[in-house]
Amino acid sequence: MINISPVAFAARKGLRALGIILSHGHALELTAAVLSYRTFAALQAEERNSVSPSLGDAGHIVLQQDVLTVRLRDLGLASETQAVVFDVLSRAFEGAEGVWQSGAQIHRSFEDLKDHLAQDTQTRAWTDDGVISAYAETNAYVDEFYTDSYEFDGSLFDVADCWCAVLAGTHTGEQDPDRVYYGHRGDFEATYSFDKAGRCGLIETDFSIRLSFEQDYGEDGAS
Repeated sequence: MINISPVAFAARKGLRALGIILSHGHALELTAAVLSYRTFAALQAEERNSVSPSLGDAGHIVLQQDVLTVRLRDLGLASETQAVVFDVLSRAFEGAEGVWQSGAQIHRSFEDLKDHLAQDTQTRAWTDDGVISAYAETNAYVDEFYTDSYEFDGSLFDVADCWCAVLAGTHTGEQDPDRVYYGHRGDFEATYSFDKAGRCGLIETDFSIRLSFEQDYGEDGAS
């Protein structure tokens, strides 16, 4: 079962330094809120009763500002402090030790997660056996992957057990003029599969990438 008390303690200390005084109970409530729980009790109940993976097992945590805004209002705290509170809580999560079993990556928004997946796709493409083999049959070396679109298996915060993300875009290799031209660019599709951990945690279970090549001899092709 996850223990968010160290995060709440660090956030409370950080906010106090900025002149925002919270009780430990309120700090726990706000910490649970950025994890997408309306109350700390709801987080505890889910962790206690769920047979699904714990938030503490997550490899990725996507923080949520919307629930925090509502919780600040419910607790009678100034809504104009929301940006500061979220920033301090985010830094507390990023610096937390002993909360996540495997050192989860903290994403401050869903957009941050998307950016991470796009960069991760390119990083993995450079060492993926299938991608390397496909490029070995061309006159190019693996270079840039550009993500143009994202498709998701429902809302991250609403799906219960698993979540899938499909990234699609184009790739462009660095050409080798001394080899026969069989294409140096084309389309790719990368698929991530995750198990959900709590409402905002993800545990990766599978990754795959496939790509095609345009074998044209146009302006960007070989002559």
